[in-house]
Amino acid sequence: MVLKRLKYRRAPWRADANHFHHRLTRVGFGQRRTVAILYGWTLALAAFAVGLRFIPYSDDHGNLDAGWSVVVGVALALLLAASIYVIYLLEILKLSRLNR
Repeated sequence: MVLKRLKYRRAPWRADANHFHHRLTRVGFGQRRTVAILYGWTLALAAFAVGLRFIPYSDDHGNLDAGWSVVVGVALALLLAASIYVIYLLEILKLSRLNR
């Protein structure tokens, strides 16, 4: 966000309406749904980070446990899918430009 502001010669410390919650409001979501989406996404990221600490997907010697590694891989795939959905929803990546 800072680089984008510098690119367009805007002061990075000035307020603007390009934060996630402003974008979700422009897309048409209400305040409660916007908060639910952002809290859900944040909770998913935090749960994955805490899970990496406490899920025993490897032993003390670095050998991976196949079952827990699959669980972590599925959780990572779900988290990436949720992140891509939020990026798509907020139109951060303009897919129409990629089709040209």
